[in-house]
Amino acid sequence: MKKNLMLAFTVLAALSAVACTSLDADDEQDSAIAGLTQMPLTVAEQFYSYRHDMRKCMWPMCGGYWIKSVNKSTTRCADGKSSSECYVAELKNGSELDEYEWSDFLGVPGLLKGMQVQAQDGTTKWITLNVTEAWRAADDVAPMGTFYSVKDNGIRCIMAPCFSLDEIKLNSHSSTKLSGLRGRLSEKAGFAVGEAEIIAAGKNVTTKVSGRRGLELEVNQLYIKQLHVAGLVCATANFVEETNTAYFYAKNFKTYDDAKMWLASSFPTDVYPDALLEIREGVCAAQPDCYTEMWAPQCGTIKDGEAMTYPAPCYFHAAVMHDAGVDQESKGFYTPGECKPTCSLDDLTKNYVGKSPEQCMVIRFACEQGQTYFSDDCGCGCTIKPTCSYNDPSKNYVSKSAEQCMVLFYICKEGQTPFSDDCGCGCQTPL
Repeated sequence: MKKNLMLAFTVLAALSAVACTSLDADDEQDSAIAGLTQMPLTVAEQFYSYRHDMRKCMWPMCGGYWIKSVNKSTTRCADGKSSSECYVAELKNGSELDEYEWSDFLGVPGLLKGMQVQAQDGTTKWITLNVTEAWRAADDVAPMGTFYSVKDNGIRCIMAPCFSLDEIKLNSHSSTKLSGLRGRLSEKAGFAVGEAEIIAAGKNVTTKVSGRRGLELEVNQLYIKQLHVAGLVCATANFVEETNTAYFYAKNFKTYDDAKMWLASSFPTDVYPDALLEIREGVCAAQPDCYTEMWAPQCGTIKDGEAMTYPAPCYFHAAVMHDAGVDQESKGFYTPGECKPTCSLDDLTKNYVGKSPEQCMVIRFACEQGQTYFSDDCGCGCTIKPTCSYNDPSKNYVSKSAEQCMVLFYICKEGQTPFSDDCGCGCQTPL
């Protein structure tokens, strides 16, 4: 009996040891974050492509991401089943990127290396992809072909072809050596692989140089591993010209000295004596948003974009800094007041009688037969009367006159909404 008890105790101790060592130190630390209980599943760490889940339902059932194992026809999900894609409720940043670098990365195409784990908070459970590496795509072009890891192996030759690159197929043990790169991103990929490992999507092509066979990867998409850059700062410059137009510049730098040098050379005090020059700790995208309640509208334009009205100057400054991101620069200009519409009075279908909303409030005029009244942000006048059909069963016209609709007051019954068009106004039943 005692021998049997000792044997049982030994088996239990062995099982306990296995259970206690199933989580390493990093996993135990992660499991304590935010009160979540995480358990590594049998889904091994892999490379995944990902896309946002656009379904509209309560999280964690919706609103997460769809992930797909690259180079695989199916993806193994956390429930043990295989599918074309797997749903995960969140992408948890376990890479070396900080909060703002991670947020910036998720806004562009890329690949993720990670492991699916189960998370639980109380009775709510969901699946998380614990990300250990983030790889940014070179551009927005959709990748085609096979995904490979490519490294410079240090081999150098006198004659071509020279197999100086090691190629490993992602999520696979298949590997080979390459004699070169080709395709639309071959030059950029060549520079990048000279610095560090890259991931490239494409196909291998057999070549022949001086009677000798080579193997080159035709690159149609390139991925660079995203690394944390410590000590980044955001340099900003704000000044006003005599035209009452203000300008705001923002640029990311790796060091304080680089930022200081840029400000001094770009905005010398003898040319810009009143310029406000600042060096802010952290990347530009991480700078605080504007929360002032003061209403001081500004009409601002960032780079070559469209003019927009901002509630106050600091809102425009924040928008420019966010546009600069974590490693870029941005600039813009703004003037006091709300943006005014860009008016073109050359439309041959419109005869402007009043050329401003203020003028239209005090003038009176009548349109000729076959024409109808119109008004917009640029003024008012007469335009060719549209051909109207009042047979739409979803629309109940209260008035068939655009002029009368401007002064008419009416209430729609429950389930209907007011509408107005060139043919009149009334109540509409949503389809």
